Amino acid sequence: MALHADRIKLFEEVFGYHQVEILLDALIALKVYVDPGDPFLEKDVQPPTRDILGFLRRKSPKLEDWQREVLLMGRREMIYFWPLMETKIINEGWATYWHTRILREMALSEEESIDFACLQGDILKPLEREVNPYFLGYALF
Repeated sequence: MALHADRIKLFEEVFGYHQVEILLDALIALKVYVDPGDPFLEKDVQPPTRDILGFLRRKSPKLEDWQREVLLMGRREMIYFWPLMETKIINEGWATYWHTRILREMALSEEESIDFACLQGDILKPLEREVNPYFLGYALF
């Protein structure tokens, strides 16, 4: 990822910060549309079910080479982190469940109990525009 960051900085210098940011914003919007099952999918095929990002990188006639490279870098990073995204709700929920259970069984002072309740409330509060993995995972357990 450090190499990717260096390349992005170079592209910002050559093509302009604004142009690179527009592309990165689009990349982030499409981050869930990759196919982690085949990270080296480079064939010239019809659009796969999920790998819209890879298809656009290969087939879009309006993309310049540097833009295709940015899409490839972003796609590779997304595939690298895919297993974490797939298990995040369960992992965070399980950790929160046990953290709560252990602390409830401890002999906490009144002050410590209030501190724990405040921290726990902040961790478990539902978010307005996205899923809180701690809240959802804890609710499942």
